[in-house]
Amino acid sequence: MTAPTYSIHGLTFDQVAAINALLGRDAAPTPSPTATGALVEEIEKALDIQPLNRQRELILRALLERAADDWTPFAEIVSRFEAEGLSRDQAQAGLRDLSWQMSHLPQACIAALPQKIEALAEKSRSSGVTSYRLTPAGREATGRFLARQPGR
Repeated sequence: MTAPTYSIHGLTFDQVAAINALLGRDAAPTPSPTATGALVEEIEKALDIQPLNRQRELILRALLERAADDWTPFAEIVSRFEAEGLSRDQAQAGLRDLSWQMSHLPQACIAALPQKIEALAEKSRSSGVTSYRLTPAGREATGRFLARQPGR
């Protein structure tokens, strides 16, 4: 049986505990069989903090429409924005808004993350290209959240 994972980076609880011990942090929380379901619910609540605007909707849809293991380059998100008459700055603002919303997750969900948005979507930078993909919990929460939006 595979050890349960703790973070979006696929580390086991023991690995996270070892890293935290090296960094002088508290150990990883005790695994819970409902941890993923609880994280989905928390992300969904965070997405509900403010009414959905066009910028956040474009970003969430761009990420959700990709296969679960595919990365979405930021340039592709910007292209979607430009097709809608919006700017690169508005795309960046939408990502900042999503990150702000994720800052409302319980501290235990975001403490080990480099950026708060990574509870929702992982971020990768390679050869000068920034890309995003939804975490498994982020994908489920985003799908549920967008399905509940009236008239969308």
